[in-house]
Amino acid sequence: EPILAVDYNGLVNGWNAKVAELTGLPVGEAMGMSLVQDLVFEQSVERVEKMLHNALRGEEEKNVEMMLKTFGPQKEKEAVILVVNACSSRDFTDNIVGVCFVGQDVT
Repeated sequence: EPILAVDYNGLVNGWNAKVAELTGLPVGEAMGMSLVQDLVFEQSVERVEKMLHNALRGEEEKNVEMMLKTFGPQKEKEAVILVVNACSSRDFTDNIVGVCFVGQDVT
């Protein structure tokens, strides 16, 4: 299943092989990109920003649609549509340090 993660600033720090395959964006290139500014389709931005904001406060939303842009070999597909669950990533002192998204491809 496609899994991606961002740090507290919304920059990608997790991008698994499945999401790389679906989007055409290799792991190495995705790292450090801004999820909202670089990777999410405009019509998803508001929803994803809200989901990020909530998850950084510990409110984990389920079944939210996220449209991702496509790159390289997948460019002919207009978008990758995932339905994701947000989960807050915590450090060993239980502070929230980022958000991970576990999705399923519904394109």
